[in-house]
Amino acid sequence: MLHAFRLGPIEFPEGDQLVYAALGDAGPVQPVFARSDEEGLRDLVAAGGGEPVQCEPGLATAARSIGLRWGRLPPEALRDYRRRRGSVDELLRYAEVCRVARVMRPYLEALS
Repeated sequence: MLHAFRLGPIEFPEGDQLVYAALGDAGPVQPVFARSDEEGLRDLVAAGGGEPVQCEPGLATAARSIGLRWGRLPPEALRDYRRRRGSVDELLRYAEVCRVARVMRPYLEALS
């Protein structure tokens, strides 16, 4: 199961874009950039290689429109990321850059 979430918006000279990322049993999926939730989720599903996708609650409307489930990001997905890829500090740095640190902080503190 892939657990998808949105980061951003991130400002670019061409206009703001959103970043969509997913964590799963096999590790993280390459993040994708898009201008809409539906576009980002479709690209993320394609990058996930057919693995089932569950989206964060903030993506519920877009998820329903393309036939995906939604639910809370389980803490074990972040624990798995930390074990395989990096530190809590690294995740918090990315969260701050993407302006979602306040939302992510409780999840990240649970990992410490």
